[in-house]
Amino acid sequence: MRTTARLIIALMTCLAILPGCRAKPGSTPSPQTQPADRPLEEKHLYALAVANGFCEAWRTRDYPTARMMMSRRLVRKYPDKRLRDAVTGLPNPRHVAYQISGGQVLSSDRVAFELRLFLVFTGERDSKYEASTGRIVLVRDAEGRWLVDEFPLLK
Repeated sequence: MRTTARLIIALMTCLAILPGCRAKPGSTPSPQTQPADRPLEEKHLYALAVANGFCEAWRTRDYPTARMMMSRRLVRKYPDKRLRDAVTGLPNPRHVAYQISGGQVLSSDRVAFELRLFLVFTGERDSKYEASTGRIVLVRDAEGRWLVDEFPLLK
């Protein structure tokens, strides 16, 4: 039997066995196997809406709108020029699209989402695109508003 066929059979066997490998009812998973994130709740959907609005402001290079969605901590951490540059960028590449996925509850007032930012570089002959990955973290302030606390272009 060829090595590839053996590998496929071994993989299929593992996939068939895995569903039966669960902890016994009432047992506590070890810290290594315990999931780091909790499922999103309805209140976290508002954080997702703010993340989407912020990324749309990034895509359209709308700094005033993006600035209103930034947390105090983020604004204090970076000079205004650095914040503006992260949102508006350079004329080339163009901010074209973004993809928000996942969702990880970090605490009762912090949520993170996986983020991909798509840029298109235009040249004299060809264009190419690039996608940077990272995460966007939102924090809920004392007034209950969700605000951007971390953005991948501000690292």
